[in-house]
Amino acid sequence: MSKMKNAIDNFLDNGGEHLGYSEYDLPDIDDFHTVLQNGVKVWEYHGKTEIEYYGGNDE
Repeated sequence: MSKMKNAIDNFLDNGGEHLGYSEYDLPDIDDFHTVLQNGVKVWEYHGKTEIEYYGGNDE
């Protein structure tokens, strides 16, 4: 379990948190490198706009 925790902490510390991810909302572990390399924001990863992701109204 500590290897998983270390991978998550490294992902968040190396840019994941800046992209909007948290320990409660992470990409698949296999996608960590690609997400960081390409700067994929959390809402893009989930296939939404920023407004949709955060529950706003996109009118």
